[in-house]
Amino acid sequence: MKKNVFSRLNRVLMAVFLVFCCVSFAWAEEIAFRVDVDRTTVELGSYARLTLTVTGVEGLPQPIELPEVDGFESRLIGPQTKVSIVNGQYSSSYALVYYLYPTKTGQFEIPAMALKIKDQTVQSNPITLQVVSSSVAPSAGEGTAGGAAASSGDSAQQKTLQQSLSERLFVIMGTTKTEVYVNERLPVTVKLFVNNLDIRNVSYPQIDASEFVLEDFEQPLQYEQVINGIRYQVVEFKTFGYAMQSGNFELGPVRESCQLAMKDPNQQKRSGAFFGDDLFGDLFDRNYVMRPVTLESEFLNIKVKPLPDDGKPVSFSGAVGKFALEMTVSPVQVKVGDPVTVRMTLAGNGNMRTADLPALKENSEFKVYEPQIALHGNVKTSEQVVIPRHDKVEQVPSVSFWSFNPEKESYEQETVGPFALEVKPLEKGEQSQIVGLNRAGGFSGGEQDKLGKDIGFIKDRLGPFYRFSYRSWRSFSFLSILIFVVVGWVSGCLWHQFHAKLKTDERFARRLRAPHYARHGLLTAKQFLQQKDTKQFYDTVYKTIQQYFSHKLHMSPGDISAASIQDYLQGARIDAEVMNALKRLLSDCDAIRYASAHFDNNRMIQAFQDLQYTIDQVERKCR
Repeated sequence: MKKNVFSRLNRVLMAVFLVFCCVSFAWAEEIAFRVDVDRTTVELGSYARLTLTVTGVEGLPQPIELPEVDGFESRLIGPQTKVSIVNGQYSSSYALVYYLYPTKTGQFEIPAMALKIKDQTVQSNPITLQVVSSSVAPSAGEGTAGGAAASSGDSAQQKTLQQSLSERLFVIMGTTKTEVYVNERLPVTVKLFVNNLDIRNVSYPQIDASEFVLEDFEQPLQYEQVINGIRYQVVEFKTFGYAMQSGNFELGPVRESCQLAMKDPNQQKRSGAFFGDDLFGDLFDRNYVMRPVTLESEFLNIKVKPLPDDGKPVSFSGAVGKFALEMTVSPVQVKVGDPVTVRMTLAGNGNMRTADLPALKENSEFKVYEPQIALHGNVKTSEQVVIPRHDKVEQVPSVSFWSFNPEKESYEQETVGPFALEVKPLEKGEQSQIVGLNRAGGFSGGEQDKLGKDIGFIKDRLGPFYRFSYRSWRSFSFLSILIFVVVGWVSGCLWHQFHAKLKTDERFARRLRAPHYARHGLLTAKQFLQQKDTKQFYDTVYKTIQQYFSHKLHMSPGDISAASIQDYLQGARIDAEVMNALKRLLSDCDAIRYASAHFDNNRMIQAFQDLQYTIDQVERKCR
């Protein structure tokens, strides 16, 4: 008995060990090293964002050393760690972000870098950067804004805008086939590439296709793709086209319309208290200007071949592709004159609009009605009612569907049926419920069907009475309900937009939390000020500055300093007095935290006032 117990225990432990090994293997991820930049053309006075990414790790045993790049000065922004589990697949990455500041014009190369991790050596590809002067190509921020500020009637300035965006915003159309048959399914893909731009109100692509019939676009996909070392956000649209006649045709070009959101430098900053309206300023885009941009791709040359005449069946309706036909009959046990429903389902990868489902024809055995056709995507269905005329009927006949297979370049037949049917005669004295069917089981000659015309409806109660001139929509209750519905709908839309922006826009979400950290920090600092606790007071002041500015300016907490904040606030019209107050605060905090200095109560009160003043001015002028 004990031997059996130990034997079962060993089997369980072995199974657990095997499962653990399988899970460990499934979670293992290949280590890769990738280097990319946000642009390959950089202007003097601007910068390029360089990202070194290692996938398959959560951290590095040794730091990645960026080699010296001729023509650039580098600055480390900070590390980024990302761990995710999607559909059971575990992935992790570690990245270092650098800013590259050009020092001279010309063409320079970021050399390939090798990295050794876990006894593996991974290597990146070299990237070529072109540095130009500001007079040759405007910077990503300033030049784009200047081009976008052109009026719609100024074609020269619009052309400058398009040229400045050509590397960062473009559209491409592609297909997996360039030679098809008439009415053959042609997959068409349109990709919109966006590099570090705020693009909104993206419309569905418009394709010039006079010789083709295009289906509606599917739900677009969004993902990232690196091309020539540049990381792009990609929006991919998919559809299918069908050529209506043979010949050589051009498909396209594609025209894609969108709007480029730019910070408006002329926008007057709204005044208000620091606990303020930053939320609604960003939510309703009051500080942004929207500039329309129209993109255009190259066209595709498509050769369309005619369908062969050899072997073409007479009943061929024009269906091209692979199709599967199914058919059901119910009920299969009926009496003479009872209806039988014949359902057919046709599924395929071709043009379903030209694929005609077969239908049963009226004959001496069946009276038939017109089928009801429905189309849902790539599935076409039909329901047809047939009525057996006599009890000699034994089956519903088979049907056939012909299609042309472009891969085999031949016509194919799909046949279903026949289906057995048991028809019983009417019992003595029983009348058929089908209009026009006589007692003998046949249909009376010359009598027309009046289904749907001889039915009348009788009300069994009168219902409420109203004045002849009464209009329900004029009543106060109706108007109140209507206003409530409209207000609720608008509120719901705004609430949904707000939460969607919180989930998708990390910068907006962090800026929204910045006032919360400021209020909490000021309240805590005031309590320590009243208690005259110098160390806790300055610790709270420093923590408040770090949390507030890291969220407000979308910075790493470790990068918070007077110099870095001043760099981020350039152009925000921040007074020198604000920056001086911020420098005094950080200097006092460092003196307390590291030099064990001691300040009197008046110095702490001044520091608290400086903190209030600094945050209030930043909230007013940096929205």
